[in-house]
Amino acid sequence: MKQALESEFETLVRAHAPSLINWFARRVVPRSEAEDLAQEAFLVVYHRRDEVKGDVRAFLFGVARRLLAAHHRKTSQRSEAVRAFPPPPPDSGRQLQALSALDLGISALPPELEEAVLSYYSHPQRTYQQASEHLGVSRATLQSRLRRAKSLLRSTLDVQ
Repeated sequence: MKQALESEFETLVRAHAPSLINWFARRVVPRSEAEDLAQEAFLVVYHRRDEVKGDVRAFLFGVARRLLAAHHRKTSQRSEAVRAFPPPPPDSGRQLQALSALDLGISALPPELEEAVLSYYSHPQRTYQQASEHLGVSRATLQSRLRRAKSLLRSTLDVQ
């Protein structure tokens, strides 16, 4: 039974992976992100296979649309959060390197810390109270997570 399920899933992946990756690649850059999103879409379909009624391709691309929307929200929030940090000295090459390192540092944080940073810093007008309500945590928890995130980022980026 398990082997039949795996075989059926392999057939699904072989049949739809190229078109799904191309669909993501036309909407996301770089291609490696498109491949990651396609893998994630297949995992969602696998875990929700009991919910598939009718055309599996339509279900797969519905999942893909939702994943793409979530991806765009997350990258948009991360960009906003990166811009909220004070800029480095006005050397444009160094500034670009610093922003790239900060972006990588934020994405490497544990999920709850990354979520706190993105929720608070991606909305410059948002208060601690509003961000904590958005996350469903207390204000003290949000502040603690932001302190931990800043500490980790400072040590990772070697910033004084």
